[in-house]
Amino acid sequence: MIITGTITQASQPSEPTGIHQVLYQDVIIADQNGAEWPGRIGSKQGYQTNTPISVTVEEKQGDNGLYNYFRKYNPQYPKGQQAAPQPSQAPRRPPQKPMSSPDWDAIAEGKVRHGLVCAAVQSLQIIIKGVRELEYWKSYIVTGRAPLPPGKDPIKPDPEIVEGDDDIPY
Repeated sequence: MIITGTITQASQPSEPTGIHQVLYQDVIIADQNGAEWPGRIGSKQGYQTNTPISVTVEEKQGDNGLYNYFRKYNPQYPKGQQAAPQPSQAPRRPPQKPMSSPDWDAIAEGKVRHGLVCAAVQSLQIIIKGVRELEYWKSYIVTGRAPLPPGKDPIKPDPEIVEGDDDIPY
């Protein structure tokens, strides 16, 4: 796939590597339709922002997962010398919103809700009788919000302690 656009963001070039002393940069290219394509590009001189460019896109596996690797496109080269994506692998599409770090607090809260619901089910404080109730608890675990229908109590109340009750098993 060939993208023609403008480099809107360019990181500082890396130290030269390899026998050809290539500099690598993380860049974002805005294509002619306004979509932004994040990726990495190598060159001998480095790139600046607001530089018009045509590149081919190849998806590569890096230490942090998949990323777009750009190669500058030159129409004068024969087609065999241009990098092309594998037919079975389409290049990664640009993300719709910038990637951010996970919300670790929300993840921890979800794990706590999960543990509490599991414990309540195991101790029979919650009895799940059907798919609707299962979906309710799943929604509660994931979001922390799942309003009950009126008059429905999801957790059985503690049994009342009656003094002198001889049915205590100890």
